[in-house]
Amino acid sequence: MSKYLNSLNAGMFICDGYKERDGKIRELIGMKDNLSLNSNNTVDFSFICNVDFVEFEIPKNGGELSFRFYIRTLGGEPSYILPFFIAQLGLIKNNEGVITHRFPIMMDVKEFEFPRRGRYAIEVYKYFGKIDMKVEEENRDFYRKPENFINAIVFEVV
Repeated sequence: MSKYLNSLNAGMFICDGYKERDGKIRELIGMKDNLSLNSNNTVDFSFICNVDFVEFEIPKNGGELSFRFYIRTLGGEPSYILPFFIAQLGLIKNNEGVITHRFPIMMDVKEFEFPRRGRYAIEVYKYFGKIDMKVEEENRDFYRKPENFINAIVFEVV
């Protein structure tokens, strides 16, 4: 059994834009670690996430693997955890029962409103199955379990 079995990694970037071709990221434009609020406390930016599967075991019945992204304040009061977005990938069993795959996520974010200036993190969590928004409304931390955490990036809103 490989030491990489069931390994997932997510490389995330905030930038001004990106170039893509054939569903693949070709170039990042203006990488950022600071976002500047405009006069109405919103920011436009591009978000890139490359989820890499290294010998990831597929359940016998296939199914769906979901990724839940949150933006969280770091330090300061009050603290906020903002649901950002959901990405989903259908899993189809192949002959070996494992996949090695790259799943790129690219999105342009327009007029995102941050509650205040300061440090933030974008966190990504995995979940086997489809994300149910009603479950999340009843339990905001249902998908934010430590065992589901994949990665995070930190940035400043100024």
